[in-house]
Amino acid sequence: MRPVLLAFLTAAALVAACERRSAGEDRRPPPGPQPVESGRTLPLARILDIAADSAPGEVVKVELEEEHGVLAYELEIITGRGRLIEMRIDARTGAVLKREAD
Repeated sequence: MRPVLLAFLTAAALVAACERRSAGEDRRPPPGPQPVESGRTLPLARILDIAADSAPGEVVKVELEEEHGVLAYELEIITGRGRLIEMRIDARTGAVLKREAD
């Protein structure tokens, strides 16, 4: 069953990527210093380590968002048992702000 789920998620990601490109969405970062280079955030590799310690599984989505002045990584993780875990991790400190299982 796990290979089927992995194949489905891979196909869904490819379709979404093609739709974004066909819509002409500009995926370039905005000009100016980027969050990691400017020291505003931890590197993604460190965030993924923090997420893996809290919820082992496969990361299927990562977004960097600013909400209420807090820059945070939002992650979706599929566990070995097929459950979806949604996490929000403070990009500057690495603190887990939210961890929900669907």
